Amino acid sequence: ADKVITTHVPHLEFNVRYHGLNRKKSLIIPNFADKNLFNPISHNRNSDNNNFKMIYHGTIAKRFGLKLILIALKKLSKESQNIQLDIYGKGDGVSELKRWIHKLELSNIVFYHGLVPLDEIPNKIIQADLGIISFIRTKSTNLMLPLKLMEYIAMSLPSLTVKNAPISYYFKHDELVYYKNNNPNSIYKKLKFLINSPTELARLKTKTKIINKRLNWENEQLKYLNLIKVLVGKIPTMKLK
Repeated sequence: ADKVITTHVPHLEFNVRYHGLNRKKSLIIPNFADKNLFNPISHNRNSDNNNFKMIYHGTIAKRFGLKLILIALKKLSKESQNIQLDIYGKGDGVSELKRWIHKLELSNIVFYHGLVPLDEIPNKIIQADLGIISFIRTKSTNLMLPLKLMEYIAMSLPSLTVKNAPISYYFKHDELVYYKNNNPNSIYKKLKFLINSPTELARLKTKTKIINKRLNWENEQLKYLNLIKVLVGKIPTMKLK
């Protein structure tokens, strides 16, 4: 290859260290959300529901730890019924997800909607109070920068997740809410805190505006387009920097 696109800094460093990637031929272009689609001013929130609404969308698989979220919600539901989790997506973990929703008797607060078109996701996000970006940290997920996180941030939605290498690299400690890896009790405590802390949710929502100025696809797409121009000889390599 003439150039190698790497999705974020920790992934580049991993590939350089363990796979001998040539740093000089690499370019980092993170997969941030496209504001043409994920733009909060283009959508309106419905006012007919007083529940604290959470959302998860994307791949449904064991590695994303949705079982941990459900266990935490079961404990939380004993204290409050005014909570709701909407799940959108597909994957090989759908059957297990449905089984745990039934087993934990959560069908009144957890709703699996299946796969919906991408252009409908922003309107689903705007209805939520909190984005859920769950996963179980492993060697592979430790290098994952979840696109759903970037989409929630683009839509000014506060988010709950677990730290890994790229999230720690790109986000400051007070810009997201973190739970302890593989720990449903930690998830329960964080959710309980956020539900009872509207001022903290408001602070996190304000933080998304700062994040979006720093991490946005508008800047990254220019790097990508310049790369294409360099490779076809339209502009000199020096302008790629």
